[in-house]
Amino acid sequence: HGLKVLLDGQGGDETLAGYFRYLPTRLRDLAATGNWAGFAGLWGQVTDRLGFATTLLHTFEPWLPAGLVGTLRNRFGQGKDRVLSSALRKLAARPPVVARSSRSALWDQLAFDTTVRQLPSLLRYEDRSSMAFGIETRLPFLDYRLVEFAFALPDTERLDGVVTKAIARRALGDRVPRSVLERRDKMGFETPADLWLRGRYASEVRRRLARKGPFQDWVAPEVVHVALDHYLAGRREIGLQIWRWLSLEAWSQAYVARDPRVVGRMADPSTSAGRHLGYTDAVAHHEAEMAAGISAG
Repeated sequence: HGLKVLLDGQGGDETLAGYFRYLPTRLRDLAATGNWAGFAGLWGQVTDRLGFATTLLHTFEPWLPAGLVGTLRNRFGQGKDRVLSSALRKLAARPPVVARSSRSALWDQLAFDTTVRQLPSLLRYEDRSSMAFGIETRLPFLDYRLVEFAFALPDTERLDGVVTKAIARRALGDRVPRSVLERRDKMGFETPADLWLRGRYASEVRRRLARKGPFQDWVAPEVVHVALDHYLAGRREIGLQIWRWLSLEAWSQAYVARDPRVVGRMADPSTSAGRHLGYTDAVAHHEAEMAAGISAG
């Protein structure tokens, strides 16, 4: 439609505690400071929203035995680690460590998500997607002055009970309808991936995640098979994880299974933004251009 610049809300959730997963961290701070009255008042509201097991695990994780944490994650979480092959399980893992400040666990987690874990990846995705179509994006919530202001706020200004981004909701109270400000659910503009994967593309999902290739060397196929069965039957909501497996499998087929390069690669001859050719396609493209040039000559 001729648009060249778009505004985007990236950063608001990380700087102003917009995700519900920050609620157990707030509970942890209340417990650590001995505010048991505040803890008791908030506990029920958080468990109503996240469930008892999830709230228990994420609130007390730093004080629970590592073995118990692993068991609870495998039972109630996405189960990302369970699908790794035995070879990958043997590799030493070095997860990023959340830097500790003198503020609070919530402050530390928000700073970590803003600068290390989450936001950098989201911004990279957005930058690649927008540049592929020649569109500039602007991120008002990441104006450095607003970020500095957000991280100078007390935690209660970001999480007021179970109300996320509390200060933003109050600031917009006379501009945004109450039906929007008081929404309890949180959802993005997502594609109906679960409907597609469980419906018309279910057989294709099974085929791709079971076909021979590098992906089978990186995962435990039997674990993937069971998890996929549970997902397709509606017993587990792991659609995001299934999508990631599909993406990894497709990438492995395009760039590992069929890419003959050993070291180095030819320069990408792509001429349009967002078009990235694999080595095999790049060679074919180059040879076709050469042949066309010779024929024209």
